[in-house]
Order: sequence, then C-alpha cells, then structure tokens
Amino acid sequence: MITTFCIYFLVDISELNLPPTCTIEFPNGKDDLMYFEVSIIPDEGYYMDGTFPFSFQIPPLYPHDAPKVKCKIKVYHPNIDVEGNVCLNILREDWKPVLNINAII
Repeated sequence: MITTFCIYFLVDISELNLPPTCTIEFPNGKDDLMYFEVSIIPDEGYYMDGTFPFSFQIPPLYPHDAPKVKCKIKVYHPNIDVEGNVCLNILREDWKPVLNINAII
C-alpha cells in the first residue's frame, strides 16, 4: 500500500539531480523502495577516484523523520563515525520536512 509519506519519497527520488560522480541503486528492487544505495566517486580532492557506497533507509514517517544514512565501508572522515553513520546536523536535530534526499546527497 502506498502511503502519503511514501509519495513524498517517490517525488523526491523522481526529482533527484545527481552529479555524474553519483549513482543510485535499489538493491531490493520494487520490494523495498524505501531502502537504496548511493555511490559517490569524487573526481577531485583527497578522496578522488575512491568509491564510497552509502545506504539510505527511509523511515515510515518521512519527510517528518530524517532518513538513516550509513557509509558501507570504513573511511576516515570527520562526518562519518566508526560504525559508518553519517553525522550531519540535517540528519539529526536540524532535520526539517522541507529537506529532501537531494539535500542529503
């Protein structure tokens, strides 16, 4: 069943404006659209040419609750903790329903 919250998410996904250095994949196919993975391959800077996969879990009350975002590999970065959790204010205390997936990526 598609809920109102799911519709917000589907609109966000349809309006994504990913740069060429990012790809998105739904590993569970149509069975689980609320879980997806984004890979980022920076083309400049310290992390250039590395591949950094992130998992996104969209909560049932999205956009009122923030998605959970984790880096799937170990990487030293000030915004990623030792468990891979992405530590951004907009994913915690500064989350607002007007933010979207594009703002996180």
